[in-house]
Amino acid sequence: MVHIDGERISRMALERRCEVKTCVQILSKLGEHYHPRGTQLVDEQSFLKMRANLKRWFAKRIPIYRGHPDEFTSLFYERELKSKEVGSVNDLILTEDAILVVSEYSDEAYESVKNGQLLSPRWEMQSLGNNYFRPIKLISIGLTNNPNIRESGIPFKVWEIGGISEQKAS
Repeated sequence: MVHIDGERISRMALERRCEVKTCVQILSKLGEHYHPRGTQLVDEQSFLKMRANLKRWFAKRIPIYRGHPDEFTSLFYERELKSKEVGSVNDLILTEDAILVVSEYSDEAYESVKNGQLLSPRWEMQSLGNNYFRPIKLISIGLTNNPNIRESGIPFKVWEIGGISEQKAS
């Protein structure tokens, strides 16, 4: 069972909601995650705030890129080479131990994800004091081989044309 909009629904119902080239992946495990700028605390409050921002009727679409070309720290040439969107976020799901992201990808990016490319979330953080921060708004996601949060991007479900190919997160 997973929770969507506070409702418990079966995986079967979730499968009916998804379309071709759609993946459900771990965005982040719940808990504390080290970052050079401080500890990121990902919890149910993070999910509730990020999902509320995603579901506002005037909210803009959350893009998925190769790398993080939208970060100010990215080099100019990297931004130019990688700035094309390769997907977008459709929804966020809270499970007992993780926040999942439901995303739709271009053909090329979809193949990369199926072959092990991982996710790196870029989010707005709320300071909690003592060098702790809580993600409150998902800004974008970068496809990368070295995510800052371990297990971010591991497939939970992958939908394909003609059937379902399931990859369980470990």
